[in-house]
Amino acid sequence: MRASARLSAIALMLAPVPAAAQGSLISQPSEPEVIVAAAQSCRDATTPERLDEERLMASGWARASTSESGSNASAPLRIFVRSSILLFAAPSAPGCIVSARLTDVARYQPLVDGLVAAFGRPIRAAPHGSSIIWSFDNRIMQFERMGSRAEPGVRISLIYSRSSQ
Repeated sequence: MRASARLSAIALMLAPVPAAAQGSLISQPSEPEVIVAAAQSCRDATTPERLDEERLMASGWARASTSESGSNASAPLRIFVRSSILLFAAPSAPGCIVSARLTDVARYQPLVDGLVAAFGRPIRAAPHGSSIIWSFDNRIMQFERMGSRAEPGVRISLIYSRSSQ
């Protein structure tokens, strides 16, 4: 499966979760540099086989409970929290999704500027920057604007791909 198709498949699989969880788990907006750092920890913990949860937790992420009982043993989805940012991963998927809120829509451009500084020039961008794609170090990353003008948010999906350019 092509890298972009794998990224889309993982994003589609996890897409409903960040939107549903934002209202209850993401209580405060985050600054662009904090979101960029979250995307960098996602990159750093992504291996060709899976997301390295130990590496992720060593960089300050805490595992969130995915059940009312507080047990995570058999959960098909891993949720991590750092500050007011969520990170989602499937146990066997080589990638993750970062979900965060922004204070206002004017913070999108500083966030994109920070992502470009951290990950290089994107390979593709939709009109008005609603979706931007990067390819680097055998990884594909997609930035997407989420939410509304009143409550803007962002989703950054990253996947390891041996075939990325």
